[in-house]
Amino acid sequence: MRSENGNARSLTAKEDHCLTATPMSDTAEVGFSAVLEWSPDGKRIYTQIGWHGECHLASVPAAGGALTMHMEGPINGRLGNIAGDGRSAALVVGSPTKLDEIHVAELGGGKARTTAISDLNGPLLGQRDVCRGCNNASRVDLERAVARERWRAIYHQGSGN
Repeated sequence: MRSENGNARSLTAKEDHCLTATPMSDTAEVGFSAVLEWSPDGKRIYTQIGWHGECHLASVPAAGGALTMHMEGPINGRLGNIAGDGRSAALVVGSPTKLDEIHVAELGGGKARTTAISDLNGPLLGQRDVCRGCNNASRVDLERAVARERWRAIYHQGSGN
């Protein structure tokens, strides 16, 4: 970002978050580049932050200041784009026990409220227990189990079994 004097300045130098970190999973492509979206009014820059194996929507004021985390908990929320009015954003949201779905996040400053607008994986998850008895299983084990069940469902649909 260029300031009035033509020099670049860091907006997140005092933060301990990596803008290029991303969680690896069976339900997301791995990409190690920053995801940045300007708010329509130019006052904030939205990004996704990789943190403890999760991916959260965050933003920083364009003029500088503290990073705001808009999501929390064991979830992966990958940023799509910001609506023209700046009040909402498209995200792909998933977790170890729920496969990715398309969500709309209401942006209002603090924590974003997300609402699923797709149910692409509902038919599969309605037939399968993804994590029954898996309270101590790792996230990777859960995601592998989901991927196996997805493959089985696709295979059995195609074979007529």
